Amino acid sequence: DFNRTEEFFSLLHRLAEQGRAILVVLHDPTQALRHASKLLRFDTDGAELIDLINPDYDAVEHSLRRLYPHLRIHRDPLYCFAEHETI
Repeated sequence: DFNRTEEFFSLLHRLAEQGRAILVVLHDPTQALRHASKLLRFDTDGAELIDLINPDYDAVEHSLRRLYPHLRIHRDPLYCFAEHETI
């Protein structure tokens, strides 16, 4: 649920601020883009490491569309998030 999800990620952010490395496996690109500093995308062609601290939004969108063809990345100065296009 939303409240528990936010509490979970808040805890992870606090642990990261203490200098701990955090590894989370997610299938939701929205959560990954919102909370991660780096994203490791896997597909049948291999893996790609994506920097989300200073993202090239076009490159991030292009990379993630390989897994989520209808994904559109919104450019937000606080964080980026994913949204499915209306078809």
